[in-house]
Amino acid sequence: MSRWTSWLLVAGVIAMVLGFALVLASGYGGNSSGGSEVVWRIGGVLVEIGGPLLVIAALIHVGRLIRRAAVRRINAIR
Repeated sequence: MSRWTSWLLVAGVIAMVLGFALVLASGYGGNSSGGSEVVWRIGGVLVEIGGPLLVIAALIHVGRLIRRAAVRRINAIR
């Protein structure tokens, strides 16, 4: 796994976990709960950012695996 792929995976997981923790810790449930809407929104944004980071890391990794397999196949034919 490349350096960028590892970085994206770690960043995605951290963003999702931290965002989920902020959403739970905010206690926001509408006007009646008295929780912090700002913390809830920031947590939601972090959760939303985490998913695409994980998908991008997976696509980069799969692309490199396919490229490596294609190069091996081309070299085997020669």
